[in-house]
Amino acid sequence: HRFPPDAVAGVERYTESLAQALAEGGDEVAVLCRRPGPGPVRPLRESPPGGYEVVRLTGGGVDRDRFLHLADALDAPFGNVLDDFRPDVVHVNHLVDLSPRFLWLARRAGAAVVMTLHDFWVPCPRITLRRPDGALCGGPEGGMACATHCFPADRVAGARRAGGEPLMLRALYFRRLLDVPDGLLCPSRFVADWFRAWGLEPGRIRALPNGIRMPRAAVPGRESGRLPTDDPVEAAPRRLTLAILGAVVPHKGHHIVIEALTRAGIGPVDVVVHGPVGDAAYARALREAAIAVPDLRLRLCGPYDPSDLSLLLEDVDVLLAPSVWPETFCLVIREALVRGVPAITTKLGALPDAIEDGVSGFLYAHDRPDELAALLGRLRNERGLLTRLSDGARAARVTTLAEHAREVRAAYVEALERRRLNAPRAAAAEAELAAIARALGWGAAPEAYSAAGAPAPGVASAPEGARGTGEPEPPAAPGAPGAADGVALVGSGPRWPA
Repeated sequence: HRFPPDAVAGVERYTESLAQALAEGGDEVAVLCRRPGPGPVRPLRESPPGGYEVVRLTGGGVDRDRFLHLADALDAPFGNVLDDFRPDVVHVNHLVDLSPRFLWLARRAGAAVVMTLHDFWVPCPRITLRRPDGALCGGPEGGMACATHCFPADRVAGARRAGGEPLMLRALYFRRLLDVPDGLLCPSRFVADWFRAWGLEPGRIRALPNGIRMPRAAVPGRESGRLPTDDPVEAAPRRLTLAILGAVVPHKGHHIVIEALTRAGIGPVDVVVHGPVGDAAYARALREAAIAVPDLRLRLCGPYDPSDLSLLLEDVDVLLAPSVWPETFCLVIREALVRGVPAITTKLGALPDAIEDGVSGFLYAHDRPDELAALLGRLRNERGLLTRLSDGARAARVTTLAEHAREVRAAYVEALERRRLNAPRAAAAEAELAAIARALGWGAAPEAYSAAGAPAPGVASAPEGARGTGEPEPPAAPGAPGAADGVALVGSGPRWPA
């Protein structure tokens, strides 16, 4: 997990946007995140533009194989944040490189806890539910599927992965951890249905699509419904421009695009990739494969500033989202649609939710480059198709950031109302989690971090009785003073861009 400017992937962008929207709505917001590095864990406090605070826990290093290894070092500074800010609600957006004990430390401090399941890191150490051989996975099966397919050194139950936690105990730990939050949010019905099938109580999970910040002005050349360049069906065809937004890593499927273009043979094409290179060897392989495709120019442009999206997409004909893992949501497709750029994406996960097939874009099977090749051929050969798709893109319904923030705030109020009812479940989960931690050789969580008296200077205060070590008073109605008016957003996303 990181937070801008350290990383600007999907969950990081989401957390930043939500913090800004909640602060603009009058809530007091603090964001806690990590910046791993050498030396001991130290907090770094910042006040970026947007009206919220950021606490970066710097130092401490990273060890993804041992998810509790930094808990003792991280719990104390997190407790200090709880002590200073005394939030009504703690919204956990990711726990990679953070302490999973944050959830019940927040409850002990009197806050309601909401957690958004942005991806599959909780059940899947690889995050993507995708095995090393590229096959999709149905879940951890109590850790045995992880040991059998992804970490074969752990085929014997209880074996440790390179000195890391036993996979069976990891699966049990994180499944039980989800009983602690007072509310669980998912960015799509696909994710909500997956976790319900994993055994979570259906009534505790809410599917809440992420919102996007709308562009301030129409993209030049698209306002009238026309593409900024002529239809590509010409005597001397112009270059077709395709864009991919996101990290350059194998599970994002850039190689499928190159293979499809090899099959399609559709003439001059530019494939423009905006996003950090997360796998240098993969990027080299893409460049080498692109050289062999006639009339293909592949440009890897590196990271981009989301505020530049309208400019970056100005001359793009179609956005491609060729992921080969079941994405839980796709922000960039929706950002393209509102700018009049249609999208082609796969039928995996929540990706089909973003477009209307044949209207604002197209869908294809993730492992069928021939299907993608046929669609790209239609873009080249079917007169007027790009203009019709652009019209459909602009007409697509998307959730705005303001709408999403209102729904999230309503979820906070609901969590405050449920907190007392959820106390027995959370307490039982905490006891079992402590036992699992002891089995892994780690101690239980410390007692609650909470201060009596006023918060530290410069830190937002709260209504009397709403925070502290005891149970909170009944919350006010949504929008009323004191209703979820202090929010701590914890975590942002995994270091490798998702």
